[in-house]
Amino acid sequence: MLMWLGEEADDSNLAMNLLSKFGTIMTMPDDDGVETGKKSGRQTLADVCGEASFNQHWIALRRLFFRPYWSRVWKSRKCC
Repeated sequence: MLMWLGEEADDSNLAMNLLSKFGTIMTMPDDDGVETGKKSGRQTLADVCGEASFNQHWIALRRLFFRPYWSRVWKSRKCC
């Protein structure tokens, strides 16, 4: 599924990078993304959530979630 959230603005590239990192961490085999990654030396969700270097990413993600797209009301179409 694809959706258009608007033009890149307000560091939305940082927000998308953060979401991509979440996806990478959560899809690693035999890893819940939280703790077991530490055993293998991989970055975990806990690492990403706690790293000061990701502060701007979190701010950008918040801005992304406050875009008008998320507050629109979609009308459903009746089929047939």
